[in-house]
Amino acid sequence: MKAWYEGKTILITGATDGIGRELARRLSGSAALLILVGRSLDKFASLAFELDTTRAVFIPRNMSDVETVEDLREWNIDAFVNCVGGTDLKLFEQLSVNEIRATLETNLTAPIIWLHHILPTMKPGSRVVLMSSRSGERALTRLSIYTAAKAAIERLADALRNEYVRRGISFTVISPGSVQTAFTRNWTDADRNDHNDESIGVDEAVEPILMALSVPFAVNKVSYESFKQWRNEPGVLK
Repeated sequence: MKAWYEGKTILITGATDGIGRELARRLSGSAALLILVGRSLDKFASLAFELDTTRAVFIPRNMSDVETVEDLREWNIDAFVNCVGGTDLKLFEQLSVNEIRATLETNLTAPIIWLHHILPTMKPGSRVVLMSSRSGERALTRLSIYTAAKAAIERLADALRNEYVRRGISFTVISPGSVQTAFTRNWTDADRNDHNDESIGVDEAVEPILMALSVPFAVNKVSYESFKQWRNEPGVLK
């Protein structure tokens, strides 16, 4: 059976690292066009060797750059997949105001602004896939703001699903547990090692996203994690 994403134009944010990068690799050659947004020119250069560059556009910008969104309105986007995310790992009172704002900007505010610009241009039958997290489903210490932002993304998807149902635009929330990516780059070595020890790889983490973009029906939500994290719920982030 032909996958839905075949022949489609797909916008992926966070495409230079982790899940976004792996998704770009897996969709390359099947999608009509990949519009890839990320911050690192060097990482885009290396990714280009793995993709069909005749069907890829590289946009080296930060998601917080509103001009990026304006530029993208000209594309006929069939699917928007937001893979940008990140946070510090600290107790609530140890966070600075700037760290709180940065976490909310990355995980909540920027995706909202992008959706506000892009959704009016998307045609019936288009799809939106938003990366949330198992952290958005249960409260965890040292991830308070990240947890709040991801929970808000889930409720946002619920609201938009109701608003856009008559236009036939579906909204999928993807909620993985720990995944071995650059997400932990600002963490201590000990916390990073504990996290990675219970993580799944990006090759596994990307499978539910591919499924949501493959099937001929709307997928509302997928929540998953490694067996090790599942057995030790809620994992090492206590």
